[in-house]
Amino acid sequence: MLGDDRYGAELEKVVPGLEAGIFGVCIEELDGIAAGFRADAGRYQRADQSSAMGG
Repeated sequence: MLGDDRYGAELEKVVPGLEAGIFGVCIEELDGIAAGFRADAGRYQRADQSSAMGG
């Protein structure tokens, strides 16, 4: 419990939504970073293959 007063009671109602929003944004950001890493890895792989073939 966040407190034995009205403020604490209201905060208890709001905190789950705030946490969900914050974690949702973090997950979206991490997904974007992972997508960027995958794209970069693909570019490096193509560059390596191209240089191995004399390109």
